[in-house]
Amino acid sequence: MARIIINGNGIITVGGKQYCNKTEYSSSFNDVLNFVFAPFEPQGKCLAAYAVSVEICENTVASLSGGAKAFIYDSDCIEIELVPPEYIQHHAPVTLEQKTVNKGGEHLITVYNDGLAHILVEGCFGMLVNTLPCGLSNVSLKCDSTRGGGIVLLTAKCGNADYALVLLIDNDYRMLGEYTADAIEITAEGLKLVTRYHDMLEHTKEELINPVANPTCINKSFLTNWSALNYPHELLPYIFLEALQIGAEDECMSYLTGDLKSSFDSVSSYFGSFDRIIPPKYAEYNLNRVSLVPTGSNINKIRYFDFTISGAEINNIEEISCNFIK
Repeated sequence: MARIIINGNGIITVGGKQYCNKTEYSSSFNDVLNFVFAPFEPQGKCLAAYAVSVEICENTVASLSGGAKAFIYDSDCIEIELVPPEYIQHHAPVTLEQKTVNKGGEHLITVYNDGLAHILVEGCFGMLVNTLPCGLSNVSLKCDSTRGGGIVLLTAKCGNADYALVLLIDNDYRMLGEYTADAIEITAEGLKLVTRYHDMLEHTKEELINPVANPTCINKSFLTNWSALNYPHELLPYIFLEALQIGAEDECMSYLTGDLKSSFDSVSSYFGSFDRIIPPKYAEYNLNRVSLVPTGSNINKIRYFDFTISGAEINNIEEISCNFIK
């Protein structure tokens, strides 16, 4: 029997019974679980309900319908996280901003919203349409000419974040870059992107990008609040993984002993890409054991790692089986 934990912010209806936010279901070796979820808005109002279907095969998730993610902790414990799909309400287009650029001809640039936000470029080179993030506000278009062509910079607010899009008009219409950060500043060298992470060391990443001259980052630096927070060394596995997740390589290497530091590329690829760093849920664990949710599909198999710490450094890392909790 597999233990299925169902989590969501709303009303879960399964087996004819209703539960608020969380329930547990015991699945047979092969099973199909069908249930309904009515999510809550932040104000507590109930949104439209939708159905979820989970197929269990040999005590793992074989398939999963939309509106949910599965996290497989082991063959006895599976978590279903309910993620309400977004419903787009289409309406007549509303123009948010519009500019005309004269560069080798006349080009009309329009930012509009018809339920989704778009940028539309029309002119003698044809037409380009690109979908923008939802919820843009304070939209602004700036146009400038360079020796190679015309540069269009779209800036806006995207929720609490800043958003920027750079477009080139030369003998065609080309997207050069699209960026979202906590703050975006226009400088003489390019765009300065500031990203603040809500992690243990309160990292701040600053990047300088000039998408016209160079598609890659010109300069990148990280700031931390280590001295003010002063975490115990037992938490180094979490601190190391948070630095690795955001690409703070110099900081990562400062937590490793010489042997691991000299083979940092292998250490980094050992973990691969991951979305979440969490203690091993539904299990007994020590601080030196950490679980990762890999970047991937809606069905995720949790990976477990055991860290050995000597003083203020990590001197060994080993991927372990979920059976350590048995």
